[in-house]
Amino acid sequence: MLKNLNNNQKLIISHVADIDGAGSVVLALEYFKGNIDYILCEAKELESIFDMDLNYEEIFICDLPLFPEAIAKINSKYASKIKHFDHHELQLDEVPTYYNTHPTLNNRLSCGTELFYNYLLSLPNSDILTSTFYHEFVEAIRQQDNWDFGTLESLGRNLAAIHALLGPTFYLDFVLNLDKSNHFTIPKTYLDILKSQEDVMNRYIANALNNIYITNIFGYRVGVSISEQYRSNLGHAICKSTGIDFILIINFSRMSGSLRTTKDDIDLSKIAKKFHKNGGGHPKASGFTIDQSSLKLLKPIINEYLENIK
Repeated sequence: MLKNLNNNQKLIISHVADIDGAGSVVLALEYFKGNIDYILCEAKELESIFDMDLNYEEIFICDLPLFPEAIAKINSKYASKIKHFDHHELQLDEVPTYYNTHPTLNNRLSCGTELFYNYLLSLPNSDILTSTFYHEFVEAIRQQDNWDFGTLESLGRNLAAIHALLGPTFYLDFVLNLDKSNHFTIPKTYLDILKSQEDVMNRYIANALNNIYITNIFGYRVGVSISEQYRSNLGHAICKSTGIDFILIINFSRMSGSLRTTKDDIDLSKIAKKFHKNGGGHPKASGFTIDQSSLKLLKPIINEYLENIK
């Protein structure tokens, strides 16, 4: 969890792990001219945040699903202050009025950054966000986050790589300090750094591919990898090269399982829920927490992987 709390009147809480979570914070810092606090966290950490004394007039929650445990704490103290922008669909017995989840928008997959962006554009004095720069920034994030690639695929992949390289805090500074007068352009210095890192990433992916274990899970042909880096690029590369239905990437550093597929007829958000009740995400990119609940299913898979690793 990363906190930047400076006693402002507004707070944004967003996902720490990827460019969709960071994207909303970039937009908030731009629109509110830095006069907004932020917390970046994992979905499983959201509940604990509402044990804090959050003395804010307005609290934005972006790119984070609201599980019942978090909703209960919000309802007890903060419900009137919450504005929620997310695209991870959950099945809730009771849906609070502030719950705002849209997996799709305008007949295409959406993302937290896009939903929050549209909200900010509806506010007064939002001209600063109407530039080509920010339109491309938001769309590149949407494409990368959903694996719904189009003309901005390269930009989305580069942003994800820079986020992984710099970490969330420095990534925010990186984007906010770019020239916003025209198209979203990554400076050559950073592109050169990414190029130099490409060989490192390719070797990491090649090693993961060499140690991939393919098995049957829930009737699907699944590749299993224990890896801690480049999960989206690794997942995409291995799915394409092996023809598997999807890949399960186990990350003990983050205590998370990530699911990736390149197939259009598989909905990983439903499969993630089979591992954990709070699992979810998008049809081609989903995940779940590794804890005592998910380990019941994961332990046999991990043991099988270790027995068959080369």
